[in-house]
Amino acid sequence: MKPRSFILFVLAVSLAACKGGRSQEYELWQDSPVDLTPVRERVSQALHNDSASIGDFFGADILEYDIPGSQSDWQIPDSGITDRFELEAIGRYNSYLAVHDIFSQYELFTRCKDMEYEVPAVSLMSNILSFGRTAAGSNSGSPEFRSTVDTLATEMCKQIGEDAFGGRGNEDPTILLDHALELLSQTPFIDFEDETAIDRSVRTQLSWTDNYDTALVAGISDCQDNETCMNMFYDAMQQAPDYSAQCALALGCVTSVASEFTLPAIQALLESGHYSEYNFILWLGWRSAMQYFYFGQSRDSQIADEYYNIQRRNAFLSTLDHLWDKPDDFCARLILEWLCSTGNIVRNGSNVYGTDAPLDYEMVFGR
Repeated sequence: MKPRSFILFVLAVSLAACKGGRSQEYELWQDSPVDLTPVRERVSQALHNDSASIGDFFGADILEYDIPGSQSDWQIPDSGITDRFELEAIGRYNSYLAVHDIFSQYELFTRCKDMEYEVPAVSLMSNILSFGRTAAGSNSGSPEFRSTVDTLATEMCKQIGEDAFGGRGNEDPTILLDHALELLSQTPFIDFEDETAIDRSVRTQLSWTDNYDTALVAGISDCQDNETCMNMFYDAMQQAPDYSAQCALALGCVTSVASEFTLPAIQALLESGHYSEYNFILWLGWRSAMQYFYFGQSRDSQIADEYYNIQRRNAFLSTLDHLWDKPDDFCARLILEWLCSTGNIVRNGSNVYGTDAPLDYEMVFGR
C-alpha cells in the first residue's frame, strides 16, 4: 500500500515517531521530485521500435483492462489497520467504488438494450452481485446502506434477467442507487458548510495552471522531431524542483505534447506514492485523457474502469498517508472526498455525442 522507500523509513524511525521524526523525513521524501528515468527509458525504447504497441509505452497492455471482477485491484484491504480515521476512510472508499461499479454494469446493460445489441446478461449479473456482496458484507457504512446496496444489486439483476430470461423487477434500481449514494454522502471527510475553506481548497487545486513555464511547454510542443520532443519533455520533468511542479508540468503538456510521452509519466507520478494538492486533478485529467486518446469517445467504447480505479486507489492512498501527518489539511480531505464520490466514466450521460470523458477532459484542460 505504501512505496517501499517509505515503508523502510517508517520501520527505521518507528521508535522516534512520537518525536515527530516521521513528519520531517516524510515531508522531504514527499516533496522531492519523482525519478522518471525508468519511464523515460521505456518510452524511448518503444519509440525506436517500429512494431511497438501502445502498451509498450506504458509497460503493460492497457487494452486488456475492462470491467473489474470481484478480486479487482480497486478494493483497498483494511486488515491490520487500527487507526479509526483510516479504517473509516478506506471503508467509505470501498463502499463508493462498489456502488460506482454496480452503476457502470447497469449502464452497459441499458446501452446494449437501447441499441438492441446482445446483452451479456450472465457476466453483468455476476459482476453486479459480486460488487453488491462486497459492499453489503463489509463493516463500513450503516446497516441501511448495506441493505440498500444488497437490494440495489438484486433489483438490477432482476431487470437484466427480465430482458434476457423473463421475469420482473419490483423496484426502480436507479432510485436505490441514488439512495445508496445519499447515505454515503452523510459522512463526508469535510464540513461542506465551510464555503471559505472549500473555495480556498479548490483554488489551490486549480493553481496548477500557474505552476509551470508556458514558454517551456510551447518549446516542447513546437519540436518536430519525436525523439527530441520526448527528451525535452523528460529533461524538463527531471529538472522540476519538486513533485507538485512535476504534476503541473505534466498536466500542462497533455494537450500539446504526444500522449505516448506525457501519460506514462503521469501514471508513474500517480504510482509513486507522493502527495500533491493536485492529486485529484492529476488523476481525473489522466483518466479523461486516457479515455479520450486511447479507448474512444463513443458510448460504445471500452471504458477501462479497473485500470482507472487502480490509479484512483493510488491517489487515495497517498492522500491518506499525507493526512496521517497532517490530519487537519482541509484540501487533502476534500481530495479524499472527490476521489471517493466521483463516479466511473459515465457512458449514457450529459454528452449526447459519447461518454462524459470529453467533458472531464475539457473541465481539466480547457481552462
